[in-house]
Amino acid sequence: MAQQPLVVEFWDVGQGDCSVIHLPSGEIILIDVGPRGNPISGWLISHGNIRVHSIVLTHNDADHIGALNAVVDGARSRIGTVYFLEDRSRKDDVFVRLVRRLDTAKKCGEVTNIRRLEAPRVLWSDSNSGSSLEVKFPPVLSNIMAPSANETAGVLSLSIHSAVKILWASDTTIENVAAQCQGSRPEYLVGPHHGAPADRGDKRALAWLKSVSPRKVVVSVGSGNDYKHPQVNYIRDVRTSGGAVVCTQLTPRCENKRKLRDVIKSHARLGLPQPNSGFTCRGPIRLTLEGGDFVSNDTLDVEHAVSILKLKSPRCVEPF
Repeated sequence: MAQQPLVVEFWDVGQGDCSVIHLPSGEIILIDVGPRGNPISGWLISHGNIRVHSIVLTHNDADHIGALNAVVDGARSRIGTVYFLEDRSRKDDVFVRLVRRLDTAKKCGEVTNIRRLEAPRVLWSDSNSGSSLEVKFPPVLSNIMAPSANETAGVLSLSIHSAVKILWASDTTIENVAAQCQGSRPEYLVGPHHGAPADRGDKRALAWLKSVSPRKVVVSVGSGNDYKHPQVNYIRDVRTSGGAVVCTQLTPRCENKRKLRDVIKSHARLGLPQPNSGFTCRGPIRLTLEGGDFVSNDTLDVEHAVSILKLKSPRCVEPF
């Protein structure tokens, strides 16, 4: 049987992170699972023939791991390995519950392996396409010794023939992305920190971004987030460094709160479930590996670029 193409989807799960990588073997990898109540678990139930090669949890905040219990239940013992970080105190009740749930899942056979997310590690590779998914950060001691959860958030790269195509930056800093991925020039960078990395105001932030030079930055943000994501100075620096910004959902930072509406209907067009809250901006994005590059095989990019010009103050295109 012929192998399927490698496909990467950045899902719209509201204020949170969730990416689905469809492997040539027919398995999937989940990079984060989004907040509790998002549709990923229901999707897994409805696709009962798909095996989960691995779940990679880059950060233990609720917007990255909140749906884990539902995902484990929905996968129905089809999960290979779960990778997670030790980024909390053992006195943290939420973290303790996560560890206990994973322990139970392993003992019950719902999950085959539980491993620490640490660099350097190759999580998956495919010799036919020259593809590999790797952990760039953190090494084990950086994980254990980090003074805060954000400072140990995982950084992952998807490469084709050693050329980095996609970076997942979780909730880390711009400085850390630059330190791990300088000169990588990825086609897509997810994050970091939903368009509001902690060091976005640092005078060196622009230089750090230029050293990475992503073509597009995906901001996984919810319409109702209370954190004012994405931040204008980060968007400005991305654009100044030569990149473009796309947000999964529309926020009041780009349109009058009373006029929020879906910018484009991308979920249905891609056959993906819509979250139960928020308004779509770019929504989910699907990329297919063709000839060594990831391409978006739809008209949504063009339609989105035209539609956002109708917004009151689209931060991703307005002059600064």
